[in-house]
Amino acid sequence: MTPAAVLAILVATGEAQAVPTTAMAAAAAEVIGEPRGVRVVEAGALSDDEARRVERALGVRAVVALAWSDVEHRRARLRLHAARTDRWIDRAVDFAAGDTPAERGRALGFAMASMLPEGDPTLPLATSAEPPAPPSPAAPLGASALEVSFVAATGLGGPAGGAGARLGFARFVSERAAFGLSLSARRGRIDTLDAPEVTASAGAGGAFWPLPPARARRLAVAVRVEALLVVEAVGRTDASGASAWKGHALPGGELALVGALRLTGPLEAFAAAGLEGTTGTTDVTVLAAQGSGRATIPRARADVDLGLTLRF
Repeated sequence: MTPAAVLAILVATGEAQAVPTTAMAAAAAEVIGEPRGVRVVEAGALSDDEARRVERALGVRAVVALAWSDVEHRRARLRLHAARTDRWIDRAVDFAAGDTPAERGRALGFAMASMLPEGDPTLPLATSAEPPAPPSPAAPLGASALEVSFVAATGLGGPAGGAGARLGFARFVSERAAFGLSLSARRGRIDTLDAPEVTASAGAGGAFWPLPPARARRLAVAVRVEALLVVEAVGRTDASGASAWKGHALPGGELALVGALRLTGPLEAFAAAGLEGTTGTTDVTVLAAQGSGRATIPRARADVDLGLTLRF
C-alpha cells in the first residue's frame, strides 16, 4: 500500500488550512503510522455521494467527512465510509469553550483513527492496539451561578447611600447570555435628618458577556441589566421616644458593567459598577423628639459590588 492510500478527510471549502484541520490530519497520520497517509480534500457539499467520489478518485481505503454543527466549532460530526466493507460509521464530538483549535483538531484526529478498525478491521494502524482515546475536553463551567457580594451606593444629588449585601442567581442559556434574579439590602443614614435609612430591592434581568467566562481564560466581562422593585425605609423617633420605620416602594432598574476573574475551578471573583434608578423621588419628613426635618431621596444612585461567584 502506498503512503497516500489510507485515509481522506473531507472538509468544507476554505477549511483545509484551518488550525483544527491541520492538527486533525497530523494526529490521524500519527496513529496510522504514515506521515503522508492522510489526505485533506475540500468539498462544496459534504454528502455521501461526494465522499464516495473522493474515495474512488484518490484510491483511499476510507474517507471521513467532517462537519461542524455550529459557528463556534463546539460540536463536530464525523461520518466515515470504509471502501472494502462499504460500512458507514457516525460519531459526534463535543468541545468546551476553552479548548483551543489545535486541541480540538488533535482530538478529532484520534477519534477518526479510532473509527478505522470499526469500519474495516483490515486497515493497518501503527500498533495493534486501539489508537489513543481523544483527550477529554476541559469540563465546561456550570450553567448556574450563585453570587454573593458586598454592595455600596451613594445617591446622586441626595441621600440614598449606604453599604450592605447582594445575593444573586443566574442561569446561562448560552455561552454569552444569562438570566437571573437578585436580592439586595443596604443601610445608610440621612445626615440632614439624623435618621437611619434602609434600601432594599428585588430584581430580575439578564447579562450579556462579550468576553464570556471559560476555564481556559481568567478574565470575563459582562453588561448586566435588571428591572428592580426598590423599597426605601427611614427610621424615626417620635415625640414620645418610640422608634418606627416607614417605607415606600418604587419600580426601577439598574445597568452595570461587570468584570470577573476566575480564581480556581468554578469559583470566580467579580466587581461591578453601575447606575441604579427609580421612577420617582421619595420625600421624607421626620418628626423627632429633638426636632423635625425634610429630605428628598433622589431617583438615581451609583453603586459598586465586590463578591464571589460559584458556577455549578
